[in-house]
Amino acid sequence: MERKRGVDGRFVAVRRVRERLLAVLADPSSDAMDEVALAHKAGIGVDVLDDVLDEGLVREAMARRGEAIRPEEMAEVDRAMLARAREGHVGAARLLYARMAARDEADDGSLPSVEELEEMVALLRGD
Repeated sequence: MERKRGVDGRFVAVRRVRERLLAVLADPSSDAMDEVALAHKAGIGVDVLDDVLDEGLVREAMARRGEAIRPEEMAEVDRAMLARAREGHVGAARLLYARMAARDEADDGSLPSVEELEEMVALLRGD
């Protein structure tokens, strides 16, 4: 079983971390929270949040709320994640790469191409 280090330094199972994070995300009051607040409420570090948070987890949380994610909402999320990736946030870049891999035929132009993302990452790294 995969394990990650929690806020207090103890190792916790990823499945339990995902469940705690899912409970936090399913609560509508979490909508206004930033990454630090989400991680704190779930009892994990921001680095663990970046490793665990993915589109599937967000979709599951929305399903628990009884809400479906509309395409325009995902485009807004994509733009926010792109902005974070451009600032050098590795977790945001990973999520964008995952989104790019998942959207083969559905290209609405809201995200840059994989090649453009690779160029951005190289620039951020100073390559």
